Amino acid sequence: MNPEEKSIPIELWQYIFESGLVGQNSGGEYYLQTLCSVCKGWRAAAISHCSLWARLPSIDCAHGTLRSAAQKEEILTQRYLRRSGQMPLTFDFSVYLARWNDPVARERYQKLLQLLIDQCHRWEEVDIWLPIDAFNEVLPCIEGNLPMLKKLELGGYSSSSAYSTSGASTYRIGCFREAPLLQEAFVSTLDASGHTPGPVLTIDLPWSQLRRFKTMSGTDTLCKDLIEARPSDLRSMELWYRSQSPPPPTKNPLTLPELENFQFNISKRSLSLTSLFDILTLPALSRLVIRGCSNVASANSIYGQVLNLVQRSKCSLKGFHCSAPIENNQDTLITILRLSPNLRELAVPHINSTGLRLLALKSPSLNDPDNLVPNLNKMRLCHRVGIGGLVDTVALAEMVISRTKQFYDLDAGQSPFDPLAKVELENYDVESLEIQWEQAISRIAGNSERFNKGTKADNDTEDNLEDIANNMEGALRDKFNRYWLRHLANRDRDRMDADLHRELDQEMCTMESLDLERYQDVAVLARRDIPCLLGSFEQMLPGAIPGDGLFEFRSRAKKLLNKWKPIILRDTLASPYTWRFQENKKARLICHPIRSFDETANQENAAKLWEDLIAF
Repeated sequence: MNPEEKSIPIELWQYIFESGLVGQNSGGEYYLQTLCSVCKGWRAAAISHCSLWARLPSIDCAHGTLRSAAQKEEILTQRYLRRSGQMPLTFDFSVYLARWNDPVARERYQKLLQLLIDQCHRWEEVDIWLPIDAFNEVLPCIEGNLPMLKKLELGGYSSSSAYSTSGASTYRIGCFREAPLLQEAFVSTLDASGHTPGPVLTIDLPWSQLRRFKTMSGTDTLCKDLIEARPSDLRSMELWYRSQSPPPPTKNPLTLPELENFQFNISKRSLSLTSLFDILTLPALSRLVIRGCSNVASANSIYGQVLNLVQRSKCSLKGFHCSAPIENNQDTLITILRLSPNLRELAVPHINSTGLRLLALKSPSLNDPDNLVPNLNKMRLCHRVGIGGLVDTVALAEMVISRTKQFYDLDAGQSPFDPLAKVELENYDVESLEIQWEQAISRIAGNSERFNKGTKADNDTEDNLEDIANNMEGALRDKFNRYWLRHLANRDRDRMDADLHRELDQEMCTMESLDLERYQDVAVLARRDIPCLLGSFEQMLPGAIPGDGLFEFRSRAKKLLNKWKPIILRDTLASPYTWRFQENKKARLICHPIRSFDETANQENAAKLWEDLIAF
């Protein structure tokens, strides 16, 4: 350290080091290694600060069984355990069945796991993934020795053939039953192929004290045990049963007074779990998510059960997501919405013309009973896969305009309601949506809108920006962004293909030569999703794009996006509505304020809009 640095108290250095550790991966291994390599003073300050070492590097035994790798992980784990003193520990440890069945690898990783077991009295946040039948083999000694455990993620990747074919009807894991501080648990008992073990699995947890619980399970008693424990302080419950129907929960009525978040993911094989809607009373429920259940017949009962739950609980939903078909249930949905005046997020398969017009605000009055969910912020319509949905664009435009008037009509004054921010459509006919939208807006709003045509200032029709944007979108999606998804063998071949590299370079040169200043309106680039596609380059790893090492595609894309950003924002901010048309029949409408005389507000709105334009 230089003299100025020596005058800084060591506690301040340690505070700075700890602030830098936030967000680091794998226990901040490389970050801490760098700190300890700068100078003796930094090294001493870092090593003596125990909390820097309380999050251990991830131990993933799924990849490789080399002796050197296991030895390195063992040395690193011992170093962290030693330097962390008596601080509560956070770690994740995982091993696949194939590695566990390898005698050599198993011996090495059992030794590594034993290091952690010896410190079980310090476990605070733990993520352990093992073959199902390994828990009782290696972890029984931790039972009763978990005084600090607050958060547990427990996963069974798979199970041995002996376990699956043992003929046993039940299998119990009891080593976590005594954990006085445990409040959050996530349990997955699905194996690597998505199937579930043979015997009915029971995992003993202190169910009654849990505040958050999530499971991705199948043939087990987890849901039944949780419900029967009547956890009065439970705040969040997420149940994912896609493979097998679990044992049915109790039929006795149950009130969970603190439950705010209830998420459900089911299939035809686990429909029996919908009986929970009939026994639960959830007065604090604010977010309800129902996924799976694509059967029309079962959907009829689900919407009715949800309505009964909301009426019985007297709750006010803020978020409602339901993937069950809505064919004959729109009236029931509308009734649910009338009972949810605070709703901000809505996601359902479809809403017809009548429903969309019912969602249009009728007046700016807080007391108008015809104003349905007046503070709706985000709506998502996801039509059933394989069926190209049609949306009534005029009805959609009427609904959107009624909820965003303050964005484009500066004389309208401040609305008492929060404006609509996003509308997302999936599995709809989005090709005709753009033209229909402009026609609908023109018909409803008259001259109050400025439309995005993408025409050029010098009226040179040979270089129409719409065609250029379409070609650019195709190149970015099919010639750049696709490569990181390709099979490894194809990637290796593409990395050696000089002709392909030159072709990609030519595409990038074509984009770089485009002078957007020549055009009156370039908002078409936002509609064609160009900002997001260019922005995705920065997320790619080096080498993901063939020829990137020579032609620097990622850095060039970043420079190009920064160059275009102010021009794209200038034109998208001229209208309160910006569509993003994405692949696979997806479209996203972003609603935002137009430019005003308040420059600070303009900058804030531009920053928010740009985040929406580059978001995946």
